[in-house]
Amino acid sequence: GEVFYTAAVRDITEKKAILRELIQAKEKAEESSRLKSAFLATISHELRTPLNQIHGFSDLINQMAEDESIKEFSSQIHESSINLINIISDIFQLTFYDRSEITIRENEVVVKDLFGELKTELRALLQESEKGNEIELVFDMDSRIAGRAIVTDKSKVRQAMSHMMKNAIKFTTEGEIELNVELIENDTLLFSLKDSGIGIPQEHIDTIFEPFLQVDDTYTRTYGGTGIGLSISKRIVEAMNGEIRVESIEGEGSLF
Repeated sequence: GEVFYTAAVRDITEKKAILRELIQAKEKAEESSRLKSAFLATISHELRTPLNQIHGFSDLINQMAEDESIKEFSSQIHESSINLINIISDIFQLTFYDRSEITIRENEVVVKDLFGELKTELRALLQESEKGNEIELVFDMDSRIAGRAIVTDKSKVRQAMSHMMKNAIKFTTEGEIELNVELIENDTLLFSLKDSGIGIPQEHIDTIFEPFLQVDDTYTRTYGGTGIGLSISKRIVEAMNGEIRVESIEGEGSLF
């Protein structure tokens, strides 16, 4: 009938110290990420002004000059400035999406009109790349949905697809690029872009949507780019309650 009490005492000083360190490290990492995004956004904005001047004046020089060597040099400056402006725009978009939610502005759009705009953009990108003689474009649209209207943010769809189109052209030297839109199960609209490019090794499939990551450093040196485009596309697609997937065979091509 007697009552006994048992107590156990443990010293958790070390455990509490480790917990404090983890909290401090987390706060420091979050602050570092915030400062990085703010810095990238600021530097992107500051770089645009001089680059726009370089871009504009190099085009003027090309139009005004009569000397062929000057025309060639100004054309190279003009092309390089376009590449830099595109890179800066991608960085700006990525940092903006890091700091704020992606705003979706939905409107009614006819599928065939949207598909037509994507076709026009893909043709223009191929023309700019000077690969028009090596790459054939193939287009296919499901006839069941050609005249149907959907409610979506057309500009965001184009933006997401644009990054994938640029990649398809960049990593394809010859063959074809195929753009499709079709209706699949659950009344879902599927946009697909297939290329006959260099493909992606299976062990790197999961990393290609991470920002600033490319499959291999040698790809960056050979093909250029920052590895931002697909990350932006993924964020846009998911903000629109969609899903982005990829199938690829190294050396044969990719399907996004």
